[in-house]
Amino acid sequence: TSDEAVPWEQPARIGWIRAFSDTVRGAMFGGPGFFAAMRPGGSLAPAYLFFLLLGYISIVSSLLWSRAFEALLPDMSPFSAERVGLPVLLLLAPMSLGLMQLFVTGWVRLIIGLASPSRADFVLVFRVVGYAFAPFVLSVAPFIGPPLGSAWFLALLIMGCRGALGLSPLLAVLAPLPPALLMLGAITWFFL
Repeated sequence: TSDEAVPWEQPARIGWIRAFSDTVRGAMFGGPGFFAAMRPGGSLAPAYLFFLLLGYISIVSSLLWSRAFEALLPDMSPFSAERVGLPVLLLLAPMSLGLMQLFVTGWVRLIIGLASPSRADFVLVFRVVGYAFAPFVLSVAPFIGPPLGSAWFLALLIMGCRGALGLSPLLAVLAPLPPALLMLGAITWFFL
């Protein structure tokens, strides 16, 4: 069952575009309240599709900005020619982004399960990871967007673990920090 806290999980009621924008806004600016209103259970599909859509926005924006930079300053570009073409990236995105989301979710759930097994709800952790990815919408802004989105994602992931799962402040930081940093490192390496 979807809950009222996440507009993206109710697109038939308010429409896809509004559901997406309300969820991005709610996650980014609603902070702890957005995540605290989430309930255990529900489907993995909406959170995965949200994560995937933001991943596509990030991939396309990154490639467009790097091509624009190379076209304007070909001799000074720190970027090498793209390693993989856009069509291949778009085809690989569902699997690679899904694996990233599962990796972060699995790691966070494992750490929470060791410290507080009753709070280690896989579906809820998966949803928190998916909706904490909202700041990657900032990837459309060159240079500052991706680093700002990455830092904001990490902050939302910590807030989400604290709010949705009711974790202590220390566990809310320790559970998501290692996998999130690994994921952000992989994303940075891939695009640079």
